[in-house]
Amino acid sequence: MTSHPDSKADYLRSKIAAAGLLPPRRLTVALTTECNLQCQHCWLECPRVDQYPDRVRVELLQKLLQEFVALGGEELCLTGGEPLTHPDWLDLLSVCCAQPEINRVILQTNGTLLNEQTVRALAGGVFHKLFFHVSLDGSSEATHDLVRGPGSLMRAMDGLRCLVAAGFGPKTTLAFTEMRHNFAEIPQLLEIAEHLGVASVVGLPLIKSGCAEQSETALLPTREQYLALLERFDSDDVFRARYEKFGRFCAIEWMKGVSTSVHSGCRFLEKPYVTAGGLLFPCALLQVNGFAGRGIYERSLAEVIMASLPLWSDLLQVSQARATGLACIESCAGGQHCAGGCLARAYLSDRKLTAREDRCELRQAIYSWCARRKNPGEC
Repeated sequence: MTSHPDSKADYLRSKIAAAGLLPPRRLTVALTTECNLQCQHCWLECPRVDQYPDRVRVELLQKLLQEFVALGGEELCLTGGEPLTHPDWLDLLSVCCAQPEINRVILQTNGTLLNEQTVRALAGGVFHKLFFHVSLDGSSEATHDLVRGPGSLMRAMDGLRCLVAAGFGPKTTLAFTEMRHNFAEIPQLLEIAEHLGVASVVGLPLIKSGCAEQSETALLPTREQYLALLERFDSDDVFRARYEKFGRFCAIEWMKGVSTSVHSGCRFLEKPYVTAGGLLFPCALLQVNGFAGRGIYERSLAEVIMASLPLWSDLLQVSQARATGLACIESCAGGQHCAGGCLARAYLSDRKLTAREDRCELRQAIYSWCARRKNPGEC
């Protein structure tokens, strides 16, 4: 007797649950390794346009999506490289948006290739479920172009205006990589979001890996910068109102959640990542070859997941152990909130699964600030 496709998916879900993992819900797919920019803070090594990039073929992506939705997947994030450098980018987007079980498709782009023609091609039809994350790493050329190259801010802003003019403003997020040289421009970015009419501004913590690992410009913000942002949020009513409407940055969100405990351990496989070359990682940040499932475009998604479950289950146990096993947890005022921080960030910065997260000092500054506000006489 031939098994029903649903029974195969149910079996795989049961194996995923038995391993302590979560079934895929949001899938991030790199469509290409090619990019039209060479950003200093990129945590990937993207080939230049004259090299030989990996590119996902339309029919292979379609097969992967069918397997993903069979497991209950409901959201896609398309990234790169720069997705719009893929010669078949419109066909790839069409395939993703036409999948009825997918309720949201997010396109991550640097915005420089968006123009009236490309945006017009995305108007109406299946593209109603399309959302945009456009990179904007400063409110001025001095900050944005410093890491992304001359003229990149002007082109990104032109692309954003095209999106807004076509009605995509409420579906557009400004993605801001938090760095030492641009951190002070967060208030101006919120003003830009309000002026343009986009949905939000999200702070993305810098990852010191890939190109960023060698950059002298791409540096994490300082504790003083984090604390200054908290003071601004605390004392400036206009800034606070604008932030509540448009913003989401780690310093302020940590402050808001410091009194709560977080769930220990990573949520592996709930938001997996597929490279353009066919590697499957259990989360978007933990892109380390030794933790990859292989051959996603040669084998089925189920085969790759099944072969990788023992490895990822072991990783989950390591992640859970961080919440009580790291020496810094017990002595830190925010140890229960931090729970060891992000395993992927710790590994990428120190190549040890048991290392402290690279933002530990920034977290401690937030927790100390919150403690002083709660008990001013004791500090």
